Amino acid sequence: MKKQIGMLVAIMIILFSTNTWAGGVTILQLNRIGRVVAHPMQHRITFVSYGGPMEFSLCYNELYWQSSKGLYRGIERCLQGEVGGWGKPAFRTKVRTLKMPHYRTFTVTIGRYNRLAVAVCRENDGRIGCVHMLR
Repeated sequence: MKKQIGMLVAIMIILFSTNTWAGGVTILQLNRIGRVVAHPMQHRITFVSYGGPMEFSLCYNELYWQSSKGLYRGIERCLQGEVGGWGKPAFRTKVRTLKMPHYRTFTVTIGRYNRLAVAVCRENDGRIGCVHMLR
């Protein structure tokens, strides 16, 4: 167990809520790899490579509700891709923008090989809060 804990280079837990009316906010960053910028007012999220390949994922549940019977239904979405890559032509672009889940909790990952950053976020009314874990 100690060896596994020692392998975790850094755990950073940050909870923030920021007003982003004027533009985007960086919600996740991994040195020498890339970053994720959220634009909550436009419901967009941008993955930016710092030059080399960066793999990413954006996972969320499309629909949810509660009823008097306690039912929960939804469609799970997990979009994955790569920016700044050397493979397919679609992967070579250094910037990719996707639709950001609105009024939902979602996870974002970026990484390359053994380096990984994860954020669990929630957007509401142009404000976004995230908890991060970096390795």
